[in-house]
Amino acid sequence: MTDAISRHVDIDFKTVNFPAKRAQKAMKDGLIDLEFISLEWLPGGEAGEAYVVSEPLFEVNEYIVTLQGNQHLFPNRQAYYGRTLGTIAGYYYFDDDKFQREDFLTESLLIQGLKRDRFKGAILERETAKFWASVHKADIAFATLHTEGVLRIRLQKDKAHWLALINQGIAAIKASGELADILEGHGIDPAVVVE
Repeated sequence: MTDAISRHVDIDFKTVNFPAKRAQKAMKDGLIDLEFISLEWLPGGEAGEAYVVSEPLFEVNEYIVTLQGNQHLFPNRQAYYGRTLGTIAGYYYFDDDKFQREDFLTESLLIQGLKRDRFKGAILERETAKFWASVHKADIAFATLHTEGVLRIRLQKDKAHWLALINQGIAAIKASGELADILEGHGIDPAVVVE
């Protein structure tokens, strides 16, 4: 998405590929300038005093994903409190003080762990879960909604001068259909784009 945004505005993004946990620390320590995030993933739903956020890109909905037939184990959020849930190392979960995390490095590995019954539920974004379940032939089901929000770009506050250009770029990739094409290319319904 940053490549698409930079085609419309005068910002050159340099991509760094850190594992999620390392990226989270790098953002906190100010070593990277921005990240993609949903504020709903954070405790209190706030960006934090050291950051500013862009206009929304698209909707993201994370669910408690389980194997087919186990949906009854997670009828609501309170049902997983005190239990072990599969998670991604370094990902933000607003309520991770209420359950035991079993961290995996990737969504692919997380679905494989679920399929092998390492835990009864995992927190995953709906479209991501469907994709990796199809790859690994895992018969999954969606139990309770964990978070419902929108994906944004979160910037270090000292880079706030970029925010207007980033928002202009976001508007441009929405208007041109590029964002919808990017999502569709990843198997995500473009209807999730926030207008």
